[in-house]
Amino acid sequence: MLINNPENFDNNILDEDTPGNKLSEMTYLERKFLNGIIRLTKPKKILEVGVAAGGSSSIILNAIKDMDNSVLYSIDYNEKFYRDKNKDSGFIVKEKFPRLLKNHKLYTGGVSAKFMDEIGGDIDLCLLDTMHSNPGEFLDFLMILPYMKKNAIIIIHDIF
Repeated sequence: MLINNPENFDNNILDEDTPGNKLSEMTYLERKFLNGIIRLTKPKKILEVGVAAGGSSSIILNAIKDMDNSVLYSIDYNEKFYRDKNKDSGFIVKEKFPRLLKNHKLYTGGVSAKFMDEIGGDIDLCLLDTMHSNPGEFLDFLMILPYMKKNAIIIIHDIF
């Protein structure tokens, strides 16, 4: 399997986000990369910092759905989705993919450091996808770094 060539069962989540739908703020190729790197490396403990609607959470949870003991820990500073305060952060997983919730732990209402002791160490893969600007991304990186496993993968989504 190539990173940019997802397995057939992954395409239903990756294709769910049409341009008018905007479930994810990642491009199609970025979503394929995220899915592929997870399917290739089979991480047990995944950390996502920056949830928004939950598009990336859905992709990650779908990618680990058949991996024993893999768990996604998601953190968002906001309790509510920044584009619609009537919706909770990460609402897409609950609304569209509730079958994937068994491998998910969502933390909202604070910076990464607030939750890291509870989440614990030995994180295999981390997606940093917050404000897309510095110094915020670097500060999040410093907050999670002590909890990362040696040779872990850290993906930083589009810093400008």
